[in-house]
Amino acid sequence: MDEDTLVSEINRILQATWSKKQTSMGKWIEVQWSWAGFIGRTVNKYKECGWIVKKQVELGPDGRKVWLIFMNPNWIPTKDKIRDHLPY
Repeated sequence: MDEDTLVSEINRILQATWSKKQTSMGKWIEVQWSWAGFIGRTVNKYKECGWIVKKQVELGPDGRKVWLIFMNPNWIPTKDKIRDHLPY
């Protein structure tokens, strides 16, 4: 998968309906090791568009898993108005 395809896939996930839990906790996307060469640039694109993106690392018997958590800034109480568009 290349960077443009990854952005398209993330956009598809973010544009889908959000549950109440996702609205408050964010949408979790598991990072694939094949994204290592460009995931940092991809995350920065979303942050530049105003999205809140956090990283969660889990250690288990099957090894390490890395998740990106995307939070819509319009659903988080804040004094600042943050943009809500996606990178295309």
